[in-house]
Amino acid sequence: MTTSLLTETTYLFQAAVRETAISVRGLTKRFPRRRSWMQTLRHPFQSDATTVLHEIDCDIRRGEFFGLLGPNGAGKTTLCKILATLILPDEGSARVENHDVVNDARGVRRVLAPVIADERSLHWRLSAYENLRLFAVLQGVRPSMLRSRITELLAAVGLGEEGAKLVGAFSSGRKQRLLIARALIVTPKVLLSHDPTRPRLPNASSSAMPPTTGESTMGRVVNARSRSRPGNSTRA
Repeated sequence: MTTSLLTETTYLFQAAVRETAISVRGLTKRFPRRRSWMQTLRHPFQSDATTVLHEIDCDIRRGEFFGLLGPNGAGKTTLCKILATLILPDEGSARVENHDVVNDARGVRRVLAPVIADERSLHWRLSAYENLRLFAVLQGVRPSMLRSRITELLAAVGLGEEGAKLVGAFSSGRKQRLLIARALIVTPKVLLSHDPTRPRLPNASSSAMPPTTGESTMGRVVNARSRSRPGNSTRA
């Protein structure tokens, strides 16, 4: 009886692990507090820190849309940067598709694609198609798949008719859509989107995100950040 129960518990635990895309346990991050020159001269060895994340726990399942909502300074960007292996946590652990963000950062980068709302990372003198083609070549996408993959992604983000247009003529909303398409070019298992609803266009919040059914982009975890509403987190 005990052996059977233990076997069943182990099976359920292993199944839960297989279904978990992101697992965060006790994640804590502190940043040094800025001090004036006078304070530094008076107390040169004193160090103050601001705790941005305090023992964060969460699990995000495969195929799930997971949103982080909160006011400015709540630690959303810090958590996103830790998951993207851009900064290190002070305490706790975080795993992406069973890759530890500290001990296996390279493995995390193979399965996770961050979408940073930075239009300057696009080449404005190239067309939307040329931007995606350049990134695909740099990421090692097979030449035989380039055209079909780029055409598919442009259509998925609503830019199917604008692939030949120069990115410099795009609105902020269209540039944001192109950034999402660029992140999906390597078919990541996890899509980490920073401020996905940032474009202030009619229906931009819904049209900026890739479709969830009927496309090859389905089944990804989307970790979305928003700064417009207070709160902790929500699942959709």
